[in-house]
Amino acid sequence: KKLDKDRFRRDLGEVTEAYEEIYNRLKKVLNK
Repeated sequence: KKLDKDRFRRDLGEVTEAYEEIYNRLKKVLNK
């Protein structure tokens, strides 16, 4: 069970990073 939790947390972190990158790109576009 602990292994699944760690895997879930790692996957969630990757998703969060992807969303942050998209958010940063959108900010640059909107600031122009």
